[in-house]
Amino acid sequence: MFTYKTYRRTHDIQPSLVGLEDLKRLCSELYVLNGTARSNEVDYFKKTFEVKDDDGEETREKKVKAFEREFQNINSHHVISVTVEGDSGEIFTIIPAENLDQVFSVLNLPNRVKSIRLDNWAHYKAVTEKAPNFKIEVNLDFREYQIWPFQNVENSNESSISISGLDETWVLGAIEKLRSSSERSSSLAGNGLHRKIKYDFVLWLIGIPGVILFLKMALDGLASLDSWGVGLQVLIYLTASLFLLQIFRLFFNYLRWLFPYMELKEQPKKLQGIQRTIALFCVAGIVSGWLSLIASAIVGK
Repeated sequence: MFTYKTYRRTHDIQPSLVGLEDLKRLCSELYVLNGTARSNEVDYFKKTFEVKDDDGEETREKKVKAFEREFQNINSHHVISVTVEGDSGEIFTIIPAENLDQVFSVLNLPNRVKSIRLDNWAHYKAVTEKAPNFKIEVNLDFREYQIWPFQNVENSNESSISISGLDETWVLGAIEKLRSSSERSSSLAGNGLHRKIKYDFVLWLIGIPGVILFLKMALDGLASLDSWGVGLQVLIYLTASLFLLQIFRLFFNYLRWLFPYMELKEQPKKLQGIQRTIALFCVAGIVSGWLSLIASAIVGK
């Protein structure tokens, strides 16, 4: 009986600003890793179809033919493939040649890229109808963050690296190599908005206190409110609070949309630089205004 154990490791890619040169470098590294994966695959089938002394002539012949078939499949189909999906539903898969410039070119990309997947198993499985034992997969998710808070959508990003194989040393080495490579283009703003800063934290730290202080200063100065009933005043405060909190949430989602989790340099948003500058000024204004409101409330006491 021949038994084996499969090892698998995954790593979530950090928010990054990725360029075509980064994709070329990543693909080149996958070529190297796939070379060792193919060697490991050949070794696996050597053990699987190893000819033993007590094998009959017919069994020997079957094992030799089976190994030759698998060896041919590995040499021909155990290759790196690149699958690109666009926002409009277009999707195509390429098996790169040596000249990666022909693959990763602005002319070859959809108008808006939704995702890019690089792997060494999809073509092999499509031809042989079975997956290889040593698999590499890199997913880059370029989907835009949804701004409107009433939309029932999933905003989680699926950019990740996945390695599996029968050799734990190879799996750990491959995941570490690709992890360090993917972090070269890490985005500081993207990391802050999508990983470090949580909406609930910002809401309780800035949003709710800011809205309360703002309403206190804005509505308390209206003398006409004193003549209204308590119930109506509570309703006005509640409605205004909910409205302002929704505006706050929209602005926070807008920042996440403006500084996406995974961004392709060659496909920037329209007027992105101007929008980012304005947004940063707004953030600075909100924070400074919040601090001044707190200071005024403390001094007022």
